[in-house]
Amino acid sequence: MLLQESIDVGIKELWANKARSFLSVFGIIIGIISLMVMMGIMAGIERTWVKYVQEIGGIEKATVSSVTPVVNGKPHPELMKPLTLNDTALIRRHPLVRLVSPEIVTYQTVTAQGRRPVFLKIVGGTRHTLTLNRQTLAAGRDLTDEDDARFKSVCILGANVSDKLFGPHASPVGKIIEIRGQSFKVIGLLKKNVLMQKGKNLLNFKNEVIYVPLAAVPRKLDPEEKIEQIHYLVRSRSHIAAAQKALEQQLVRNHRGQADVAIETQEERYLKSKKSFDTMKISFSLISGISLVVGGIGIMNIMIASIAQRVREIGIRKAVGATARDILAQFLIETTVISTLGGFFGILLSFAAVFLIRLFMTTMDPVIDFKAVLLSMVFSFFVGILFGIYPAIKAAEFDPIEALRYQ
Repeated sequence: MLLQESIDVGIKELWANKARSFLSVFGIIIGIISLMVMMGIMAGIERTWVKYVQEIGGIEKATVSSVTPVVNGKPHPELMKPLTLNDTALIRRHPLVRLVSPEIVTYQTVTAQGRRPVFLKIVGGTRHTLTLNRQTLAAGRDLTDEDDARFKSVCILGANVSDKLFGPHASPVGKIIEIRGQSFKVIGLLKKNVLMQKGKNLLNFKNEVIYVPLAAVPRKLDPEEKIEQIHYLVRSRSHIAAAQKALEQQLVRNHRGQADVAIETQEERYLKSKKSFDTMKISFSLISGISLVVGGIGIMNIMIASIAQRVREIGIRKAVGATARDILAQFLIETTVISTLGGFFGILLSFAAVFLIRLFMTTMDPVIDFKAVLLSMVFSFFVGILFGIYPAIKAAEFDPIEALRYQ
């Protein structure tokens, strides 16, 4: 029997027994839906995380922070020295580094136009701070070297800060605010940053900040505040590890041998999260794979029952010249077609399930990509082959004479 003939006979048999075919395919449909929806949810979370990493500086960004040095296995906070402008200059001179910006962070009471005071985060930065933090101006200008050198009382407002101090849709540029009793002129307004996940704006912290010149913080707001972090960008992703290792060694020497600095790269954070995402994807795939195996067992059981009802048909086919190989091919094609159809309908229903999740569960943003579709089809195809082999072999081994006598 030719392959095309086997396919035709198999499809006609499936169409003639719709209820049996549906029961066979149901388990595969459920397995594919669970596989694709779970992978879609994880893909959506991972996509949001990648966007988040990009929005907070990108993969090439790294942050230098002060840490407590450990001597003979014991922490010694009294040995810790703050980061300085000398550290910033050291980092800036490194050939693999493209941009550098130190930051001083303080929290102060802010007022404007007789409104109620608001307790806000104030960040002292440089002309590179907005670039490093992926902040974009909606109006006004950026900080300059002159602002920092002259300790100018100027500031840039985050979008939410502007709304709190001046009201929605108001233009704050050129207006005066008071930070801890000191007057600061607003020279810029930042665009609002939005990245939603689970109903929350992951980038809302970027909208709740006021930027002032770095030197203005200890001079005019809080003399006790020191440089908290130094952010830098390497020239390319291939330079991240080399720059990190070299700078850590140089900074320790700059701090007289005390290991009181640490560098965390965005790449490290990204790779740790990606490893977790990959582990969860594998776990969900295994769980969904179990569903597909159960569906495959269901196909095998129903095909065995089907063969028991078609013994005489098998005998007649063999009597008119069909070989054991033809019979094997016919039943193997039937199970493969059943399983593949289940995969196809499962994929269609998965798209519907993802649409409903997006519609009614706004805290989730699942994404179905080509890899998930391809994996689902491959899974369903091989499940059909794997669980169709035994029934097909059993049918092929029937003796034609005994099969024709079967009642």
